[in-house]
Amino acid sequence: MKLEINKFFLLFFSFFLLSCESSDNPPLMVTDITITQPLPGKSISAGYVTFINNTNLLIELTQVISPDFESIEIHESILDEGIAKMQRVNSLQIEANSKLKLDHGGKHLMLKNKKNKNRVISLHFYSKEKLLLSLKTQLTSRSK
Repeated sequence: MKLEINKFFLLFFSFFLLSCESSDNPPLMVTDITITQPLPGKSISAGYVTFINNTNLLIELTQVISPDFESIEIHESILDEGIAKMQRVNSLQIEANSKLKLDHGGKHLMLKNKKNKNRVISLHFYSKEKLLLSLKTQLTSRSK
């Protein structure tokens, strides 16, 4: 079973983005948020999301916070001499006018030690040390 939002949604924020050209698209869109159930006897879930940067600026994700988990880290799966490993990364960079997908076998969120049944995740996006967006998503269960 996976947990995912009831529907995909787009976030529209018009914060001051100095070099952002006007367009029909919002500066930053977030879609496809999914959180896996922990394996039996384990306390770690994986989180996957797609970010779409419609600006002319690099957007850097430096922190992910949720009141419902002890901690959330950004990880990347890599192959080291033929051995699959996960390594922690300090930030994710969403290039100007591009998409970044966190997915199985690549970059993802590592959610540790769920505190309750709620699945609220707060994402804080920074660009050049300025907060651009805070997002909260309410997730519900569904079976596949």
